[in-house]
Amino acid sequence: MSRSTLLRQFKTMLGMSPITYIKNWRMMRAYYLLKYSTKSLEQIAELIGFSSARTMNKAFKQHYGLTPNELRQKQ
Repeated sequence: MSRSTLLRQFKTMLGMSPITYIKNWRMMRAYYLLKYSTKSLEQIAELIGFSSARTMNKAFKQHYGLTPNELRQKQ
């Protein structure tokens, strides 16, 4: 299957591009780990494939509108 066919079929089936799906999945996993684990931000960033906690922090804030620390403080 060609790349363009794969992208088109992926979007038809899931309503989003593969990269958007992966970004959403990573953010959902980060949210879960922040809320239900005691792992550090550095550990969580590494587990979900970010190069650093700082990078994850920025992506998390952009996605959810609050930082990982703000989420943890809400508990």
